[in-house]
Amino acid sequence: MQKKNETNLKTKNQIHNTEDKFKEIIGRISDPVIATDSKWRYTFINKRAAQILGHPANNLIGKNIWSHSCEINSLQLKEACTKAMLNQEYVYYEQYSNLHKAWFGNHIYPSREGITITFRNITKRKKREEDYNKLADRNALILDTMLDNFSLTDKDLNFIDVNPAFCRTTGYSRSELLKMNFEDLAVGLCRKQIKKIFTDAIKKGGVLLDTKRQKKNGEIIDLELTVAQMQIDGKTYFASFGRDISDYKKAEAQLKNEKNLSDSLINSLPGLFYLFDKNGKFLRWNKNVETVSGYSHEEIAAIHPLDFYEREEKLIIKRAIEKVFEEGKAEVEATFYTKNNEKLPFYFNGWTIEIKGEKCLIGTAIDITQLTLAKEALHQMEQEALGQKVLEQKKISRAIINAQEKERTYIGRELHDNVNQILASTRIYLGIATKDNDRAKQLLKYPMELLDNAIKEIRSLSHQHVAPLQNVDLKQLITSLLNLLEKSTGIKTKFEYDIQGKFSGDDLKLNIYRILQEQVNNIIKHSKATKVNIAIKNCTHNVNIIMKDNGKGFDINKGRQGIGISNIINRINSFNGEMSIKSAPGKGCEIQIRIPY
Repeated sequence: MQKKNETNLKTKNQIHNTEDKFKEIIGRISDPVIATDSKWRYTFINKRAAQILGHPANNLIGKNIWSHSCEINSLQLKEACTKAMLNQEYVYYEQYSNLHKAWFGNHIYPSREGITITFRNITKRKKREEDYNKLADRNALILDTMLDNFSLTDKDLNFIDVNPAFCRTTGYSRSELLKMNFEDLAVGLCRKQIKKIFTDAIKKGGVLLDTKRQKKNGEIIDLELTVAQMQIDGKTYFASFGRDISDYKKAEAQLKNEKNLSDSLINSLPGLFYLFDKNGKFLRWNKNVETVSGYSHEEIAAIHPLDFYEREEKLIIKRAIEKVFEEGKAEVEATFYTKNNEKLPFYFNGWTIEIKGEKCLIGTAIDITQLTLAKEALHQMEQEALGQKVLEQKKISRAIINAQEKERTYIGRELHDNVNQILASTRIYLGIATKDNDRAKQLLKYPMELLDNAIKEIRSLSHQHVAPLQNVDLKQLITSLLNLLEKSTGIKTKFEYDIQGKFSGDDLKLNIYRILQEQVNNIIKHSKATKVNIAIKNCTHNVNIIMKDNGKGFDINKGRQGIGISNIINRINSFNGEMSIKSAPGKGCEIQIRIPY
């Protein structure tokens, strides 16, 4: 019996030691811990709990927790503890302490003998949760209100979340989509291909992808996606943002068709088409520009319009371009230089056109090479026709001159052989009649003198009119002319004749003689000269004649030409010659003549 009592005592001591040791361990826990019996009386309070309760643990042990602590005496805690004891199950709830201005997480562990309650300060976690919830609400608001589609899938491409825009685009409800896979919407792609596309895009930095999706009604739409990979709680997710670009694709296709049509129209133009801005940067051109110029597409894009022209042409085109931007349009003909330095005549025109708010020049150009050649051919034909006409006129002039020469010869001979003979016969008969009659001789003395003068003048006139038509000795004719000039007027003459080689053509020689004869008459009538010099030389199939006098001269700018000068000019022109006159008042006169032969 004594041994049994000793054993029981020993067991009790061990239990007390164990309880003390347990209480010592619990007391070291930083979280507040309290324990009660089934009557809600304190059985244990650790140091941290005593601090929160505001009383030493010894003062509270054995007292009812609902009546001795404002912090503990709350309806929420009482209901939680009652529930835990009644159901004998763990209860956790969170509570805000106005006294400590902090959140606590309360853990209630029930047993038949009572309950154990631990309090943990969760203020920091609650703050994080609050911030997270605010962020989550804000993100949710952004996703719900954004016009772009958003979807979140797991690594197997099952939908985890979608926003309303995604639902509107696909035609499915959110609940329907959360039961679906990305593969269900993709067109012509399996899950493996989609994952590879996503992975490749992510490696490139989440680049934009053009893909097609099928709506609930079967309509195929174009979607532009940006994909990102996310790690949440160690799991891989794909987040994609996208927008429906079907209208854009349709507009792009329509624009492409319009551009193709425009390009076809522009390239079908027979000439050049060009469009450039005020800075001279080409915006558009047709294939003919490349074909004609020899420059590539890239080269033309870097060329200024003025680079196709040189020297004066460049200035002409520059002024035309300025006129277009100032007045709205312009046109010009200029020579276009190709890359191989080939010169092509073109007719250019241009108008102003506004593109994106900026004035530009649009225009066309036509190769006028054939037109230019035709103009040149027509001009040549006109010149030939004019030359032929002039030649015919010269032939007519020569014929008239020849006829005049024949007529002059005829008149001269008639005067010499007929009229002069009649006058001479009259002179003889009058001499016979007055031979033995002094009175008659006295009366007819003056008439006979007149007859002598008339015979002399007619003889001189007939000599001027009559010139040899064949085997003309030009030098002899001119020498006789000058001798007569000196004899009749006292004017001193000087004659230089230097004709080398063969110089034939009686018509030309006679014509030169008549020209000089005409000018001699002009000198006698108008110049009051005392000296006359004549020089005749030939050089390279041209006969050059210089005739100078020291007379009173005249003002050649007054443009007065007498019959004499006109006759000289007509004779020179009839032989394709040229004449120049140098004269001034008081400076005499010099005539230079060049006649080809």
